[in-house]
Amino acid sequence: RAVRSYGLKVVLSGLGGDELFGGYPSFQRARVISPLWQLPPSIRQAAAMTARPIGDLRAERMGAVLHEERAAFAAYRASRTLFGERQLEALTGSRYHGGTGMHRAPDEADLSGLTLMQQVSLHELTGYMRNTLLRDSDVFSMAHGLELRVPMVDIGVARVASAAAGAMPIRRGMPKPILVEAVRDLLSPETLNRPKRGFTLPFETWMRNEMFAEVDSVLNGSLPGTVGLRSSTVSEVWKEFQHRRPGVNWSRPWALYTLIRWAAQNGLAGSLEDVVPSLRGDALSAVG
Repeated sequence: RAVRSYGLKVVLSGLGGDELFGGYPSFQRARVISPLWQLPPSIRQAAAMTARPIGDLRAERMGAVLHEERAAFAAYRASRTLFGERQLEALTGSRYHGGTGMHRAPDEADLSGLTLMQQVSLHELTGYMRNTLLRDSDVFSMAHGLELRVPMVDIGVARVASAAAGAMPIRRGMPKPILVEAVRDLLSPETLNRPKRGFTLPFETWMRNEMFAEVDSVLNGSLPGTVGLRSSTVSEVWKEFQHRRPGVNWSRPWALYTLIRWAAQNGLAGSLEDVVPSLRGDALSAVG
């Protein structure tokens, strides 16, 4: 809306740059955890079983990803999942039957011939970007009569990026290294060395201040039970956020709040068999 108010009709977006050139934490996570997949599966499974009983949400998520067959999907899942399986079971009771709703082999692709970084890139492109970012970009630009273009997702750029991904030197503090090197002579040192800054609306600030009463009335009220969630577990997630428990950031109670409000407003009650996938996977994966 702000851009359109200046009379502009067409804008360029950098969407796809992180997915193609290794800008997300999932690429770094894959590099760090990939040596674990060189161990016998039995050792990995034992480590997963050891992590789960700890009770910390982060430990539970780590235990879950260690069960995955490939390190790339494990890193992607760790980055894009809001709730662990035990939490989903607590939230939904017997209505949750496991699984993440996320595709381990996107579009039936053969992952065996891809490098680790190429695999992570494919998951990000076909998951978070396609299901969330492209949709949101289209909806909000069209809502204001703005034509938005995504040159990074051009097929030619994507092919070059994919071919180069095998040599991608992913290191902490250096996102999108190949893209940076390609344009180093065009950019100032200040721009090249500037830390990565994501775009996130101040939901946490709102939930602790201006929106506290509204969110609290929903998560501590009777609505969770009417749409098939356990009120006590929903309330506990909200309480953990308020107490700043590690691993429980704003995205988890916000996901519950928006799901409950949406379900109530659309007349859904008594069962989450159809809507529970919104609690995990790509649908609400912004900060997971």
